[in-house]
Amino acid sequence: MQMFFVDTKCEFASNFLDRVNKTNGFRFPTRWVLTYKEFIVQRLYPFYLNTRIFVVHSFGNYAYIETIYKIAYHFPYVTQDLATWNQSRFEYFNNLSFFNNRSDLQGAVVTVAAVPVFNKSINEIFEFRETGLDPSFKFIMPLSLYVVEYLNATLRELYYSVHGTSPNKVTHMFAGMMGAFQIGIADLGGSPLFTSYSRREVVDFVSFSQTQIKFMFMAPPISVVSNVYAVPFEMTVWIATAFLFLLMVLIFGIILKMEYLIEDMPKQDPTRTFEALDAFQLGLGSVCQQGLEVEPQSLSGRIASFISLLSLLFLYIAYSSNIITILQKTSNIIKSTDDFLNSPIQLGAHDVNYNNHYMKIQSREISKAVYYTKLEPPGKPRNFMEFKVGMKRLRNEFFAFHAEIARMFQYASINFKDNEKCRLRVLNFWFLDIPYVPLNKYSSYKELFKILHTNILVRGVHNRGIRRIYTKKPICESQSSTMIHISLLDSYFAFMIFIIGYALCRPG
Repeated sequence: MQMFFVDTKCEFASNFLDRVNKTNGFRFPTRWVLTYKEFIVQRLYPFYLNTRIFVVHSFGNYAYIETIYKIAYHFPYVTQDLATWNQSRFEYFNNLSFFNNRSDLQGAVVTVAAVPVFNKSINEIFEFRETGLDPSFKFIMPLSLYVVEYLNATLRELYYSVHGTSPNKVTHMFAGMMGAFQIGIADLGGSPLFTSYSRREVVDFVSFSQTQIKFMFMAPPISVVSNVYAVPFEMTVWIATAFLFLLMVLIFGIILKMEYLIEDMPKQDPTRTFEALDAFQLGLGSVCQQGLEVEPQSLSGRIASFISLLSLLFLYIAYSSNIITILQKTSNIIKSTDDFLNSPIQLGAHDVNYNNHYMKIQSREISKAVYYTKLEPPGKPRNFMEFKVGMKRLRNEFFAFHAEIARMFQYASINFKDNEKCRLRVLNFWFLDIPYVPLNKYSSYKELFKILHTNILVRGVHNRGIRRIYTKKPICESQSSTMIHISLLDSYFAFMIFIIGYALCRPG
């Protein structure tokens, strides 16, 4: 903090203070101690609310100190008693907060700039209808209007179609809402903005919103990402089952061979000769719990058949129960952005300006790869779409949709079935801070706005607005109701075996 003392009766004081005024040197946090109040009034210096100007009047051994400011350019100066000083101490000191005593703007104009996504949102600010549509505007705008009303100011509203993501490279000027702050016609934001270096040069940020933009998708059935026919058993069990099958084929081969070699042993068909394929088919029939034309006729062969069928029966029961359970489960294979790139899931994004800008400028290599592979692949249409189109694809396909999360939750709460709500998952794609309310960096009311928005936060009004506007994730009422119907994809390998088997059939 810097404090300057200027005797306005000095012959160079006028030129010096004029230069300070041209460079905006009177702004907070610098403080100025001046003399001769009449000189100040004559010069019409812009001692607005964001200044600390002290005027000292000397009367012998006493000094009378007051503060001076004006609400706006066309308003008169306002003075407040601050202190009385004698030769050794303060006889009187008004230990006040400047901004508590300057909180009545007496009808001065305060301009609020905002970006409603839907024009009808302007007429629904206080109605709390369709809160999922444009939640960030419907949350922040009422708070900013309350601030203006509390300050006894005259409201002026400016609405824009874009936020202004980055300045023009030639003119260095923002478009839309940020442009209004940059040229000084807006004081306070009615819509939140993501923070960035270029924006922080123009605006300050105060209260936060709960707006979050993420990917949402439905956890896929296991059959989408893996072979459900191999999942029921671990690899060691499959290896043991293979050894059991080979052992059965070997035993059946020995028994069948002995039946045909020993004349006294019973034979199913005395004219038939033994073939190794008979033992393989007998083993395969046992695995499939099916009978075949060739069967052992001896007692030892029947015992071997019974033991084989009994052993495979327990494996069959375990396999069947496991696969039925697995077919009803969902996969948690997608846990990070990398999984988007390495899985068959399709991606889409809501076609709004913040998605079009921020998704393209992600710095992480994996995010860039995902964007240019699945969202905007070269030579193919961009996967940006209307909100309802994206939500319908999310529900019916293996598809992830990037949009405002509260709006997606509200849509799912109304339109999705309970088992579909239980499968909802969200995943963060970009790593931006949550958006904040912008304030004109050079507005004389900036400190007032900060104090009032902080009061709104600490007194619970902010949290009340969050609860009323932002929809939470739909509750999964009953996990047991998450029945997933068997699809053709789940029967893929059965059809493949059928087709390959018949393709291998040759006459002869």
